[in-house]
Amino acid sequence: MKTAMMTGHVTRFGDLEFALRLIKELGFEAVDLTMYDTFGGVAVRNRELFTGDIIANAKRIKSIAEEINLPIVQAHTPFHVYRKDDEEYNAYMLETQKLCLQIAGIIGIPYVVIHPVMNADNEFNKKFFDELLPLAKKMNVVIATENMWEWQVGAIHCDYSTCSTPESFLSLLEYINHPNLKACVDVGHAQMFNGFDKSVSPKLMIEKLGHKYCVALHLHDNDGVNDYHKIPFDGVINWEEVYDALTKINYQGHLVTETSLPREFNLEESKEFWLKQREAADKIKSELLKRRA
Repeated sequence: MKTAMMTGHVTRFGDLEFALRLIKELGFEAVDLTMYDTFGGVAVRNRELFTGDIIANAKRIKSIAEEINLPIVQAHTPFHVYRKDDEEYNAYMLETQKLCLQIAGIIGIPYVVIHPVMNADNEFNKKFFDELLPLAKKMNVVIATENMWEWQVGAIHCDYSTCSTPESFLSLLEYINHPNLKACVDVGHAQMFNGFDKSVSPKLMIEKLGHKYCVALHLHDNDGVNDYHKIPFDGVINWEEVYDALTKINYQGHLVTETSLPREFNLEESKEFWLKQREAADKIKSELLKRRA
């Protein structure tokens, strides 16, 4: 179990090598490779990874990570993965997901987070993941899909989407039933429902998916309504319940923080923010290790 953060916001200030070295300097034990441009549009590929010789690019990133002893334990592909009635976009995004799996395989990244098709049933999502799972198996990569939410104009809280509830998330995974498809539990997304639906919470999501499916995490916090991606402990999530759930299922994955950096922050302000983020990750790890003892 290693503490990790995503490269995405760090590449606002430099390239991926800069991001990896800074994350190491901040004291994180591992890293999540963001394969989209956080400040350039969520559906845009990370230009550094996807421009030129993709294989050479991946090998370079792998070499840097090995040199500084910073394992790349997880990755996140571009999203949204599908748009209704936009076949050109959908073909582009499907190709992008495949390229991300290839890059992950070359680097040796074990888990790649790929969003499900939003507001789609199990059969539709099965068709989507069936396009990716043979390649994931070939590249020795596990796809970890994520619990999602929707927001209707004028609403006072989020609405259900794909994998929003513990039951719907488990149902999708059991329906597809593939060893290379597991779950990334986003604790903040789960918390957004808890104010109006007590059957959804980070604890219940983790426990329902259990040791078999819960292989990855996105750790952040919020106000219980909005997807703010705050640093853990800066919101309303009951972290004691999260600890208990992860201990109960004997969670064996890593602790990946996924916070949103304020756009106005300069590099020094960002470093202070990320150090606080690392301290939160350290606390989570410490509490989990206590419960294992």
